[in-house]
Amino acid sequence: MMIVLYFLCIGTALFYAVLLFKYRSLWYELPSFKGLERKSVSIIIPVRNEEKYLKRLFRYLKSLNYPPELIELILVDDHSEDNSLALMQDVKFKFKKRVLALNQTQGKKEAIKAAWEVAEGEILVQTDADCIFQGNWLNAMMRPFSNPEVNFVSGPVKFFGGVGLYKHFAELEFVSLIAIGAAHIQWGHPMICNGANMAYRKSVVEGADIKMNRASGEDVFLMKSIHEKNPDSIVFQKSNEALVSTEPPDSFKGFFHQRMRWASKNTEYGAFNTGLLGLVWLFNVLILINIFSFTSFGLTLAAFQIVLKILAETFFYEAAVPSFEPKEWRFTHIVAQVIHIPYIAFMPIISKLFKFEWKGRKLN
Repeated sequence: MMIVLYFLCIGTALFYAVLLFKYRSLWYELPSFKGLERKSVSIIIPVRNEEKYLKRLFRYLKSLNYPPELIELILVDDHSEDNSLALMQDVKFKFKKRVLALNQTQGKKEAIKAAWEVAEGEILVQTDADCIFQGNWLNAMMRPFSNPEVNFVSGPVKFFGGVGLYKHFAELEFVSLIAIGAAHIQWGHPMICNGANMAYRKSVVEGADIKMNRASGEDVFLMKSIHEKNPDSIVFQKSNEALVSTEPPDSFKGFFHQRMRWASKNTEYGAFNTGLLGLVWLFNVLILINIFSFTSFGLTLAAFQIVLKILAETFFYEAAVPSFEPKEWRFTHIVAQVIHIPYIAFMPIISKLFKFEWKGRKLN
């Protein structure tokens, strides 16, 4: 039994190191997009209780360096209980604005679907109300569409404004998710993307399966649906100009529920990606088993696993981090292992057993 455990621990540790080396290589292989063929764009922003962010969002939308005659802004109110709807109705832009309000339905997916039904742009661009971006953001997200074969563009997102170890951990962990999502797109096995920064042709939404019966995941399910029909039509736009920034959850509870919502989709990523996630999960579970064995053999094995984990992740972060600029990431990365290992081990299980909260709603 001990021999089996030993080889399992060594095998999953080496697998994890090779996987991170692969991600680093794929990150460097991401293409750059130079040409720009401006097309009509519908910017879709679902809104629920975002009053404190909307004025800031409007300033950034007004600063966009893109022909206003080609922009349509669609703001969709999802039963906000604050002053969000009134703010959206009152604001004026140089470009066309639509304000929709859900009545009989609710949820982010319903908001996105409502926007799809009225959108006039050739390209649909999604972001969130609490995000900020550069003036050239729209230009950067549009560049890949100069290639007629591209149907879906995933863009980079980062957290900003975090103070303290918890928020630095959330920031760095978020960098890893975005960079790994980019690597999987380049690999030809798209797994994750972020609805705060993505764009796609309007022509692909008809018949797209975003699993309306699920509480979350319109971004991932849309990407997966497009990939099933046209595997080579999905790209990641690595440009710094395409970067969207958002604030991290303002509490550990918020972070926890956000990650529960994301982890609830782990079994929906296809056999290849689910297999990789399963091995990563097993690697972290085995670390905990070795630690809590309280034997010299187990603790030595755990030390080896943790050191290899830190080295492999550092090698990957050194490639990806410069594009996101998280603060004090080396120190955070090492110290946060005490959180990261049990988090990876238990979050997939917790997400299947308990409800999570989003915008004041409890969801499965």
